[in-house]
Amino acid sequence: VTLSERADAAPVVLRVREGDDLEALLQEFAAKYNVQGDGVSILRGEVLKRMVRQGTLIVSIPVMPQGATQPSLLNIREGDEIKAKVDEFAELHGMTPDQRTRLLEAVTTQTDRRAP
Repeated sequence: VTLSERADAAPVVLRVREGDDLEALLQEFAAKYNVQGDGVSILRGEVLKRMVRQGTLIVSIPVMPQGATQPSLLNIREGDEIKAKVDEFAELHGMTPDQRTRLLEAVTTQTDRRAP
């Protein structure tokens, strides 16, 4: 979800990705842009309205990208094309082709284990 608002006459973007801690992002955003009062609740409502509900979660794999201080979650849901999700995740986190291949293998193994 990307939410664009204007603050100080410049566009401001609140970007929330699957696996992000929404409450932490909202608090950080509110502190940075001086959002007060009911502003955080209003932002939360806007983000939740814009979130796309997808299929049932099949697997959620924590991945520690190089240089990160916390793992990011790679979530695979029913109907997802696994390679496309892995490629998107790898691109977002600057993973090498070898890391991408290993991640794809790990995800495929995990999803195969959960197949009926």
